[in-house]
Amino acid sequence: MVLKTIEINHPIIEPLLAKSDQELLALFHAHPDLGRYLVVIFCRYGQIIYTLTRESGRSAVEAEYLFGKTWGHIYRELKLLNLEATKPLQNFLIDITAVAINTFDANLDTHEHKIKYDLSLTPPILLCYLNQALDQIPKDLRLVLTLSQTFNWSSSRIAAYLKSEGELQNTQVRRIKDIDELISQANVTLTQLLPQDIQEIYLAPNSKLSSP
Repeated sequence: MVLKTIEINHPIIEPLLAKSDQELLALFHAHPDLGRYLVVIFCRYGQIIYTLTRESGRSAVEAEYLFGKTWGHIYRELKLLNLEATKPLQNFLIDITAVAINTFDANLDTHEHKIKYDLSLTPPILLCYLNQALDQIPKDLRLVLTLSQTFNWSSSRIAAYLKSEGELQNTQVRRIKDIDELISQANVTLTQLLPQDIQEIYLAPNSKLSSP
């Protein structure tokens, strides 16, 4: 099965496609505030990683979830990579994928029907930076966003939970409208914490991901 990389024709990405792996890695390390270099690496090697995860013997849903999780591991490992002592990038990525595949079952604490990841809605690189941004937003915003988006709780259920658990003591949650405002604020804050180029590639109005 062929992976559809919507990013490859984006005007931010096209000029970088001719750069070597070593150049991309150097730029990735030199500009941690930009996401475009990881995107180019994904465009170049995403199909290989996708094929390996799809051929791992798991269901299509679990394989795509593993694919997304693997790119999260790749992102973290690339940030720690010693550029002077590294093996070829393709080999490095395949090794990480092999480790992810071998440890996937041990770390999978859910059943297939509970997996929320949808590759068509959240490409792996966007997921990497969303998770990074989620770690950076204030606790109260992170909590309401997780309850709302991950667990699909209604605003009334979130409000009842916060009151019963005594959470968010510094936040005045008196009405359902307050929860709605917190969720809206959380989404805005999360987006603002994404690198600007990641916002342009994936979230801009003319992005294929944003198009109806």
